Formats: sequence, C-alpha cells, structure tokens
Amino acid sequence: MRDFNWKPEWWIDGVSMFYLAHRFCRANTANLGQFRQFFTREDESVSKTAYPLHHSQTSFDLDRLTASLGVAPDRAPMLFPSHYFVAHAWGEVRNTLKYCPTCMQQGIHLSLQQISWIHECPVHREPLVLARHCGPTNYSLTEKSVDDVGLCRCGKIRFGEFESFSKSELDTLAKHYRAIKQLQCALPHGVDQYRVSTEQADRAEYQHQLSLATKVFRILLQDIPSNADMAKIRTEPVRFWRRDYTDSRLERFRQFCKYAMKCADDSDEDWTAALVGRLMEEEYFGDEGMTELRYAMERNGCTHGLRSEDVPILKEIFSIRLMECVARGARPIRRSLHPDLRLAMRMVGEPLCQIVWRKGENGCKINGTAYWLDDDEHWPDGKWPWVKTLATHVVRNWHDYARDKYRIEALERKLDLPEFIRLFDERDAQLTQSGCRQMRLFDWLE
Repeated sequence: MRDFNWKPEWWIDGVSMFYLAHRFCRANTANLGQFRQFFTREDESVSKTAYPLHHSQTSFDLDRLTASLGVAPDRAPMLFPSHYFVAHAWGEVRNTLKYCPTCMQQGIHLSLQQISWIHECPVHREPLVLARHCGPTNYSLTEKSVDDVGLCRCGKIRFGEFESFSKSELDTLAKHYRAIKQLQCALPHGVDQYRVSTEQADRAEYQHQLSLATKVFRILLQDIPSNADMAKIRTEPVRFWRRDYTDSRLERFRQFCKYAMKCADDSDEDWTAALVGRLMEEEYFGDEGMTELRYAMERNGCTHGLRSEDVPILKEIFSIRLMECVARGARPIRRSLHPDLRLAMRMVGEPLCQIVWRKGENGCKINGTAYWLDDDEHWPDGKWPWVKTLATHVVRNWHDYARDKYRIEALERKLDLPEFIRLFDERDAQLTQSGCRQMRLFDWLE
C-alpha cells in the first residue's frame, strides 16, 4: 500500500468526499483524476467515482481509502450524503455544491450540507450558499478550475487553510447527527401520506400537511413544547392485512346509533343525529358506498398510486374520523339528508392522515401509527431548524412530483379565482339548515 501525506486532525466525522479529495490532493500534489485513480476499485468504471453521493453506489475501494488515512472503515459512509437520508424521497441530495462560508474559510465541507432539506449550517447556523459565482457548480470530483485549487470555473470559491472545529462545534455537529439517526430509526420505511378526496389539493390542505408532518417529526424526536395540547393530534394503530376492521367499525357504529337514539328526544337535531348514523352505516360502508369511496381514493388519493393493501386502512381511518366528527355535531349530508361523500371528505379534513411504519416481519411494512390533526395548533420553533424544511421536502414530493410537478405553485398563483374562494360554500358540512353551527350532541368520544 502506498504511503500518502495525511494528518489525523484533517478527518472530522461527516466531512464530505468532496472535501477529502481536495484536501488529499493539496497535501500530495495530485489532481482529482489521480485521486480517483488511486482509490477506485479495479473492477469498476472510473466514471462512477466522479459523483460522491451514494455510499452503496460508489466505485471507491473504501477499505483501502480509510486504511490509507488511518480511519476506521465503519466511518467511511459518513463521507456520503446518502448516509443522512431520512425521507428517502426524490431529490433528497443536491447535485449542486452547497457550502457554509465559515466552514469554507476553515477549509471544511460537510457531506450533510448537500442534503436538500438542510438550509443552514448545523455548526454555525449560517444559511448555506449555492455556488453561483460563475454558474452552478456540480458536486463532483472533476476539475473545475485551471489552477486545481478553485472549486468553481472562475476559481473564486476555494477552501481556506484548514482550521479544525472546536470542541463546542464538534459537540453541536454530533447532536445533529444523533437527531438524524433517531429519525432514521423511527422512519425505516419513511412516511406515507393518504388523501381521500374528490377535490384537487389547495393551499390550505398543503399547509395542514406541512404542519402535520412537522409535528410528527418533532414527536418522534421528543421535541414537543411544554404547553402543547397533544389531544389535538390524534393517533390510531394500523396494520396491513388487518381482518377485523369491518367488525370493529360496525360495532362502533352500533354503539354510536344506540347512544344517539338513547339521547334523542323530539327535537329535529337529536333525531337527525341518529338518522345520520344510520345513513353513514348504510350508504358509506355498504357495497355501493364502498365502491364510491374507493373511486374517490383512486381518482385523487395516494399520489404515487394506491396499493391494494392500503384500501382497508383508508376505509378504517376514514370511518373513525367520520364518526368522531358526527359525534361533535357535524353532518356529512345535504339538506335533504341524502349522504354527500364530498361533504364527508371535507368534514374529516384533508389530508386524511400520515402513517409512520414500524419494521414488521421480514422487513415489510406491517405495523404502523396513523397521525392526523383534530385541530391545528401553532408550535414555537424547536431545537432542530431542519425539521420544518424536512417536512416541506416530504410533502412537496407527495404533492408536486407525481402527476404534476408544479401543481402547488400553480395553485399559489390562482388563489384569487372564484373556485378557491368558494371552497367551503353554503353546503358546509358543519352548518345546519338555518346556517348556525351545531352544538356537540354528546360526549361519545370520551
């Protein structure tokens, strides 16, 4: 094995392969092509090594590389942005160089800074910069400047003399790594977002989805404000291939109707509550109602395609939320008392839920927890500023990149159109015939 110039202090957990290659070349009077030649596996094509993004796809001989630098082999994955993936969604890593000016002055670049939902340096809390002095700079191990030192075509961006992080900076960075690892362990299968809707998503739904995702991530990180009302965030355990959901739902309907009739007197409102319960059971969850509900899910439900095993989960959660709303006094019916699926869907809220899956048998998604908002509540900013941008990244992938990448942007430009203004019209599910808000009929939820 060849001997190379390398100082142990140049290694910091989480530095990027981009940094390592430039630091190595400066110390050994080499260029990036020679660096790739030194450490590429002989049975791999050289071209793959130009893009230091994915640990599993690199053609570097990482054992030989870490041995040459005196670094433990198990720390090699930290050189790649893919090591920090949480969402496992499209576009989680940027192919354009992102950097922190202070880190760059210290001669350092972190692999974590290439993650698209990291907008500020985790160490210095400075906004990350996209290299644009002479146009976008690709994040790759190819020469970009004629002097072999510049990181862009014009050579204005370059590493400063190396100045290692202080103990405080290292501790701060380690805390971020631990938080990301905590989310990765809690989200081995990512987050599924479900909609049951006959309408296109609008900005209000998009914002509720962002709020829900942010709260779910913060709950998983145990970063919850001390005064947060957790009762406003509902949860329900879910399972694939759950066979008893029909019986459990029908039993809840029977209990609902029984209690509604028990509390009923001669007033129209109480009798209507019992009637609504009967209509829901017969119309929404009979054969005809299930056909209509499934059509709504397939027409505008999961934007990445509806898996057959998801259907019973959506039916169950939809029925639970629908019953809870009716128990509060809302009515998913038109004035003629005819069931209206569009009103029912508006009433339960869109998006319907987000599900965090736990690891089941053979690594399959079996057991999970569904989250939804009964009522949104503002939470002050938490410890991790990237949680909100991570939530934005996840939601934008679900809403933007299947079917129509620019749908949300188009909606933002059209919010003044009458169809958006009339989103909740005179058929608002929570209004009586007289236009008054209904009172909660009973404490069935308790």
